[in-house]
Amino acid sequence: MGNKVKVAVRMVRKVKRDLIHRVAGVPWMDVQPQDRFLFSWPRSGNTWLRHIVYHATMRGEVSGFAALENASPTIDALEFRKRLAWMKPLPGGLRFFKSHLPYSEYFLKGKVVYIVRDGRDSTISYYDYFRHIHRYQGSFDDFLTKTLAGRVRYGSWAHNAGSWVAHRGHPNLLLIRFEDMRADPVGTAAQIFAFCGLELSAEQVEAAVADSSLDKVHQTFRTFRSARKTQFSGGVNSADEADEVQPAGEKPAPRGWRNVFTPEQNRRFVAKAGPLLEQLGYDLD
Repeated sequence: MGNKVKVAVRMVRKVKRDLIHRVAGVPWMDVQPQDRFLFSWPRSGNTWLRHIVYHATMRGEVSGFAALENASPTIDALEFRKRLAWMKPLPGGLRFFKSHLPYSEYFLKGKVVYIVRDGRDSTISYYDYFRHIHRYQGSFDDFLTKTLAGRVRYGSWAHNAGSWVAHRGHPNLLLIRFEDMRADPVGTAAQIFAFCGLELSAEQVEAAVADSSLDKVHQTFRTFRSARKTQFSGGVNSADEADEVQPAGEKPAPRGWRNVFTPEQNRRFVAKAGPLLEQLGYDLD
């Protein structure tokens, strides 16, 4: 079977599966009280967080993306059922899962950590991902229009993040800002571990964070099948690296959203997501 045919077959399977779960509302899995979920909109630090959790629970370095997926499977991946059958629960019966799915009530039968990042920074990084992994040919402005309209797999940032933020008072939901995690990774990781019911010493928490440096997370992501033979570095914070949206020949600038978004683009984003940005403590301009 040729590569193009394989891609087409996988796409059909994804569409069929999404119709069953996202449209018909059939639960993705039978959630148990011991289940722990690491959720986010894409490009918000989920891979970094999963890396930290892996080190804390498996007591070792991540050998590659496959190891990460086997330890905390992506719920809506085609291989999820197979990985779920392979999983060996951690002490206390804990199981960790990852996804970018919007809110569904049944996930809160377990415990959910939702990591949220300023949607403008996430959008820049998501554009980088689409260009390299999905060979997206459109401009950043085209992609921004696409995401604001929710014409991406996990919906718009405002819809996805907002669906979880609306339930932030639930005892089984912990909302973490990516920016706060960057500022105090050890303290934030300790908070997450305590919420998930993991008993770790201060030294173990520090080791988990230390083993999840940017370089190590990038190294893990580069073993991701779709990232091979591309220039995509992946990892936690590509929106803070050299700006690939810059015109050719100009010196790269830090990729915070203010260095990429035009005033008009920011106005459009704020028009869609302003109340949520303010609720989460992000500046509007």
